[in-house]
Amino acid sequence: MLIVSAHRLPAPIVEETPTPKPKAKSSRASAENTPKKSAASKPASTKVSFAGTWTGTASGRINQAVFGQTSFSSNYKIQISADERMADWTSSAWIFAKFQAPVQKNGRTLSWTTERNDIAGATTVNCRLEMESNGAARYSESSGLVNGIFKGAGYEISGILIRQ
Repeated sequence: MLIVSAHRLPAPIVEETPTPKPKAKSSRASAENTPKKSAASKPASTKVSFAGTWTGTASGRINQAVFGQTSFSSNYKIQISADERMADWTSSAWIFAKFQAPVQKNGRTLSWTTERNDIAGATTVNCRLEMESNGAARYSESSGLVNGIFKGAGYEISGILIRQ
């Protein structure tokens, strides 16, 4: 019996070199490849000014203690100070009365609250002026007697006011 054996040589030694990682683009190169935003693509400023005199009519429903719920309408003249911190206004519903209150601004909305005292009791009046896209403003007002014999009676009205 003949046994043949083949001598095997070891495999050649090959040094492995790691695959090079792609180089990160320099900030200059990436800045050149980034599309530039033009001044025209910036969003329009959302700053809204309420300063000035606003007039118009608001209407809605009033819950009167004696007559129940009825329709209600009032003409308004509202003066917002130049710094938008104060509102002075009159309403045809409150004959001979002038009101003044500090306002809070939140984006496209001004709001303020005042209290009126008369023979019926104390009335809390909540007012809101919200700018519309056409430059007019939606005015809303709600009120309720907080004490007195007619406690709970009140109203909610709204309407469009125009800056004069």
